[in-house]
Amino acid sequence: MPGDGPVSTPCLGAAKQRRGYPARSPGSYIHQSSRVARCLHTKLIRHCLLVQTLCCPLRSLIEGSEPATIHRSLSHASERHHEYATVEHLLLGLCDDLDAATVLQACAVDLDKLRSDLTEFIDNDLAGLATDHAGDPEPTAGFQRILERVVIHVKSSGRDEVTGANVLVALFSERETHAVYFLQL
Repeated sequence: MPGDGPVSTPCLGAAKQRRGYPARSPGSYIHQSSRVARCLHTKLIRHCLLVQTLCCPLRSLIEGSEPATIHRSLSHASERHHEYATVEHLLLGLCDDLDAATVLQACAVDLDKLRSDLTEFIDNDLAGLATDHAGDPEPTAGFQRILERVVIHVKSSGRDEVTGANVLVALFSERETHAVYFLQL
């Protein structure tokens, strides 16, 4: 009788069976989900290894003797109560980095104008990032990609220390940012 047995709903599995694919047992879905879990676990392990590999050169950038570029960038965002630290905050922090400033000056960049343009942009156009939430600003995806790029570049070139000049070079990979626009003026 129609009401006595289990209710069957059409699904993708039924459509595949009609097309000649073999039927899956309920256990095969468990194996598939464990395969996905193993894949995620493998990606997590790779990510952790990458973080460990990247950690040593970044430490020189973060834990320098003078206030480091990353801390300055995050503090620029924090001072404005921004929820996120952007690539523009990073470039503003690089303006005070000795190595980056040397490169910028060698390329005929007016540091004072760059600082004022960035400050005006951050204060006016990024005002929407301000939040009442107390806490450290979170680096945006672009900010994080720059740091990952610079550390991979430094590691692959056999050096142990990341400089502000390295970060400045990696910043140009984020072409769709106002920071790169300000550098190209």
